[in-house]
Amino acid sequence: MDRSDARNRYISIVGLTVTILGLIFLLRNLDVIRIGNRWWALFFLIPISYLLSNVMHPRKDSQGSFMAGMRSSLIGLVTLSAVMLIFLLGLHWGVVWPILIVIAGLSLLLAR
Repeated sequence: MDRSDARNRYISIVGLTVTILGLIFLLRNLDVIRIGNRWWALFFLIPISYLLSNVMHPRKDSQGSFMAGMRSSLIGLVTLSAVMLIFLLGLHWGVVWPILIVIAGLSLLLAR
């Protein structure tokens, strides 16, 4: 896959995510759905969609390996998803902060 194909794929995925976010906010404004006052956390879906596309379609690095880029994208994906869910669910950081330690441990395990 050349650079223009990869760029088009990322633009398509992020564009689809922004479109879905717009529809969610429109339905919220029309009182079709209720997502509470933490709606802003849904903006985490934009970088999450980009990272998800990297995990699903990894690129080869200079040594011909897929793993380095996929690992970093996977850790970023898990971290941003966890933070988004913490905000959306209104959880208290004082209770759920160990999640970040678990993610750091997984990151170290995947780096081997």
